[in-house]
Amino acid sequence: MKRTPTPSSLAKTVAACATASGESRTALIRQLLDSPEASLAAILRFNGPFPAEIHGRDFLDTNLPAVLEELVRTDPNLFLGKPHQELLRANAFLVLSVALSLKDRRFIPLILAGLRCPSIYARLQVVRAISHEKYLRVPEARQELERLLTLKSISSNEYDRTQIEDALGKFSK
Repeated sequence: MKRTPTPSSLAKTVAACATASGESRTALIRQLLDSPEASLAAILRFNGPFPAEIHGRDFLDTNLPAVLEELVRTDPNLFLGKPHQELLRANAFLVLSVALSLKDRRFIPLILAGLRCPSIYARLQVVRAISHEKYLRVPEARQELERLLTLKSISSNEYDRTQIEDALGKFSK
């Protein structure tokens, strides 16, 4: 009978995977995919231990997203099979970064759910993506952007409002 890995052992595997390359990285990814849900949870909640050779901020901004991207590329159901708000609540910026980097149309509903995140940073991450990525300019995106403009917190902030108006302007191009 196979044992479920502990959160601590998964965190160590994630950290090792983030710094490994070649066959050893492939083996560590396979190990994480043996318990995909637990591995996803460990990545979304990761807060150490960080590898000694990488600054924690660099690890969180670069290495950790690369590991999650590889897992989701291999098993898209990690994102497709979960409620969007649950994923975004766990770590919106990381989830959205990976979903956007994969450019998979199946993730459009998840990406657009980012427009309803409490975090303005997550919202603007999606707004900028809509401005730059034509595949995201679907009717639902336009509706969400128009809805955002009705929010007082957005309409009263010139920067946020301008970003959304610019994204809406891309729909006609």
